[in-house]
Amino acid sequence: MSHSYLIQGNRVFAAHTQGNYRCIAFLNGKRQTTGWVRQEALIPIPLTAANTTWQGTWIRQAGDAEIVIRKQGSGLYATASATLAVSRDNVRTGGAKGKLDLQRSVASFGEEGDRATVCRVNVRLLDDVLLADDGATDDANSSCGGMGVSLNGIYRRAAK
Repeated sequence: MSHSYLIQGNRVFAAHTQGNYRCIAFLNGKRQTTGWVRQEALIPIPLTAANTTWQGTWIRQAGDAEIVIRKQGSGLYATASATLAVSRDNVRTGGAKGKLDLQRSVASFGEEGDRATVCRVNVRLLDDVLLADDGATDDANSSCGGMGVSLNGIYRRAAK
């Protein structure tokens, strides 16, 4: 049974804290729900390295974005794209690409340089999800795209 609310035992991904609350994301298999919960209601579990391969197409649960990771030479190469449709005549785009610099279950790709001015995406592979962070915050645009476009989010492997 799929549900869009939390019950005890659900796995959530926690982000920033504000007072006694944590911003969390919950995936119910079909969509992502994001909201705030009291910090004491969360039980942290250790993050483990993924048992799966990085390669494949990853689709963001919330919003129009994908990351494709493929073998190139002796390493891996990633391309990412995102869009934000403000209106029919105003579609904003963004993206990143580059060699995947891999260190166990954490990696990064994109341009080299100061993250405030260049697009660099950090990704972490956790079992069946890929977590992406391009440095954008709620009050700042990402260097990876147009106004309001970000590669941040929780991605699931696309069905084959």
